[in-house]
Amino acid sequence: MAAALFIDQVTKFTAKNAGIPLHFNTGVSFGIFSGSGKFPAAVSFAVLMLLLAYIFSEKSRICKAERLFLSLTAGGAASNLADRLLLGHVVDWIPLPLSSVFFAGGLMFNAADAAIGAGALCAAAALFLRCSGRKLM
Repeated sequence: MAAALFIDQVTKFTAKNAGIPLHFNTGVSFGIFSGSGKFPAAVSFAVLMLLLAYIFSEKSRICKAERLFLSLTAGGAASNLADRLLLGHVVDWIPLPLSSVFFAGGLMFNAADAAIGAGALCAAAALFLRCSGRKLM
């Protein structure tokens, strides 16, 4: 969890200092709910708490890989939540390739978003394998 948070914050700091254009997102994924005040932070906090509660309460039932993937997701969520609480917005700086073809100005994301997406996808795959009787680790 700490690694995802650290990497995201360091890459945002580096992007800012390297003069890479930044996008300030007050909403959630790709700006959904922009301008909704504290709603995105409250939802982020609730999801993070539920995720952490699940990781710790199910520690004996879930395998190491699932814990790793869920922790990756939690770290990304924690980093974006830190941005929301400290800055009032999430800092995005990585352009989504080809998104400008469909969306004016294109879509932006950050390392935390990548951690959330990759962690959630891998956790879902691990859960599927566990439910189908196969073990990942």
